[in-house]
Amino acid sequence: TTSAQLGQTQEFGRDSEARLALVQPSACVGSWEVELQSLEDFSRNPLWWSDQTFRIFGYEPGAVRVTHELFQSAIASEDRARVLAEIQAALRERKHVEVEHRVIRPDGLTRVVLEHAEVIYDKAENRPVRFIGTVQDITEHKQATELLRESSKVIQDLYDNAPCGYHSLDKNGVCVRMNDTELRWLGYNRDEIIGKIKFSDLVTPAGLRIYNQTFPVLKKHGWIHDVETEMVRKNGTVLPVLLSATAILDDKGDFVASRSTVFDITERKRMEVELRASEAHFRQTVEASPVPLSVDGADGKIEYLNRQFIETFGYTRKELPDQEAWQTRAYPQPEYRRAMARRWDAAVARAVTEGKPIGPVEAEVTCKDDSVRTVEFVGTVVGHRLLIAVKDLTEHKQAEKALRQSEEKFRRIAANLEDAIYSVDARTREFSYLSPAFEKVLGYTLDDISNMGGRSAFLSRVVYKGKFDEQKGRFERWKSPPTEIGTLCDEEWWRCKDGTLKCIEDRWMPVYEAGRLVTTDGVLCDITERKRTEQAIRASLEEKTVLLKEVHHRVKNNLQIVVSLLNLQAVRVKNPAALDTLQETGNRVRSMALLHETLYRSQNLAQVNFASYIESICGHLFRSYGPKMARVKLERRMEEVSIDLDQAVACGLIINELVSNALKHAFPEGRAGRITVELQTTAQDQVRLRVADDGAGLPAQLDIRQTETLGHQLVFMLAEKLHGTVEVKRDGGTAFCIAFQTKHGDERL
Repeated sequence: TTSAQLGQTQEFGRDSEARLALVQPSACVGSWEVELQSLEDFSRNPLWWSDQTFRIFGYEPGAVRVTHELFQSAIASEDRARVLAEIQAALRERKHVEVEHRVIRPDGLTRVVLEHAEVIYDKAENRPVRFIGTVQDITEHKQATELLRESSKVIQDLYDNAPCGYHSLDKNGVCVRMNDTELRWLGYNRDEIIGKIKFSDLVTPAGLRIYNQTFPVLKKHGWIHDVETEMVRKNGTVLPVLLSATAILDDKGDFVASRSTVFDITERKRMEVELRASEAHFRQTVEASPVPLSVDGADGKIEYLNRQFIETFGYTRKELPDQEAWQTRAYPQPEYRRAMARRWDAAVARAVTEGKPIGPVEAEVTCKDDSVRTVEFVGTVVGHRLLIAVKDLTEHKQAEKALRQSEEKFRRIAANLEDAIYSVDARTREFSYLSPAFEKVLGYTLDDISNMGGRSAFLSRVVYKGKFDEQKGRFERWKSPPTEIGTLCDEEWWRCKDGTLKCIEDRWMPVYEAGRLVTTDGVLCDITERKRTEQAIRASLEEKTVLLKEVHHRVKNNLQIVVSLLNLQAVRVKNPAALDTLQETGNRVRSMALLHETLYRSQNLAQVNFASYIESICGHLFRSYGPKMARVKLERRMEEVSIDLDQAVACGLIINELVSNALKHAFPEGRAGRITVELQTTAQDQVRLRVADDGAGLPAQLDIRQTETLGHQLVFMLAEKLHGTVEVKRDGGTAFCIAFQTKHGDERL
């Protein structure tokens, strides 16, 4: 029976573990367990993770061996001490532990987890046997909580700092909410108002009468709108406000509270007072008005002309006693005068019948000085009088005429251009203008585009290779004017009406009015032939590059043959001096061959990577002198420097001579030493080449510039060709320092 019960218990445990394994991923909860074999060294106790725990820590289940070191290293360094302290406290005090901390996963992502753990005790022996817990990934929850907190702060900030006041009243009229703006206006703090003061205590006697009338209306109908009233500040001063409110109802439809907005109309009230005061000065204002004004009586008499009217037309009040005198002088041509009289009488009759203002009526008026001005008459009927205002359109008409002439000139020019000109209305996103060249270049007319469904549908079909997405985003990107506006340029392939593809250069500019994008104007240029020519040039350049590399390759091979011939000749030479000469000559030729090999392998055939070239020369020279130079070390201190081909040949020969001389003469009888090669650029755009050794050095009595050896002569001769300087130092060995400009005109060496 005991065995059967044990088996059932184990089976139940396995089922529970299986169910837990299924539930844990969906809940983002993993479990772990520590078998407490040692309390003195917690890290020695076996640690087990569930599959979901592996996933939370960024591993596939079973992918790594679970250790306390793995767990601790995953905890963010700022949280590690706190988490370990909580674990020790739980073990020491036998308490449940709940700790939140961050985990750094192997992929670098940081996750926030919440761990619950407790110690399991053997009650018989009263000792801890297991430490078990759960770990839950709460990253998204933390992020959502933080986002909600920020959103609440934003909403509360909008409520409290709105440019208007907000408050809520309960059914008894007590203030239950009020934003900071309204509190600031009234001079109260929140504790003095909320739940303590009725709105009726915050208004003037006149405002109280309005409140007693409107609050019942709000409760009954659910809203009141633009109610002018007066509130009283804490200091006793009056605050005129404009109040609107809606009702908050419960499920039964009963009034619970109000939502009220309050606008400070102090400024508006002040302006109303000023307006009433200004009415007394109306006539003075009319007289000083920059607009010509007149007042006509019902009998046709002109009762008043302001100063601007007289200055505009040149006629005095005596010269214009009535409408007949005005029309005779203003319209000297009889036919035009009669036509204007009919138009004006009709406008006045229509205004009287419909109760609307008179006009506008446009006219060509002859002034006293015989000049003609284009004006627009508007008026209103006041009792039995006509108040007439005159708008001078002369400059506007002249501008319109100039604009029409400019447009006509533009259209004539556009009609003769090979490039297509277009305009796009920013509001409709449709073409507002296409020059005749558009059809010549692409074959489409405005009717074709309209039949396709408009500009967007047209561009989606003809702009090739997905470039239409950039066209669509043009208006959104340039909705607001940038700091600097210039011509923009796009290149796109367009499919013409006949099916051919053309490369089109689209040069366009956004046009703004009052900071608002109104249109984009552009020019479409067919650059297909230019693109083909560019492709042909690139192909020709690539072909020449291949040919030039082949030349360098063949020159290198030919120089290698020369070196091989010199080596074959050296086998037959018994004279040591002649053998040395052949070897030196071979090394010189080899240095030039290495240069051509460097250029052959380079991406830039005009410039040589000098540091790499020096490495190759020095390496060859050390190999050529064989084991006898085994105790001599080469030290390199080289920057990345590029020089042209002519300079590289000269520098390569200088390096060859100086390193060869050091290998031959600086370390007699196999003594150890070091040869240093330095290459760097200076602030004066010079290349500084230094070859030094710590060997025997040059004889003190030797004049290095007057030696008969070819090597030293070559060094000074080549340095002179480089327009460079040579400096020789004899302290602790020998050092040659050559400095030269990277270029010197077009002179070839």
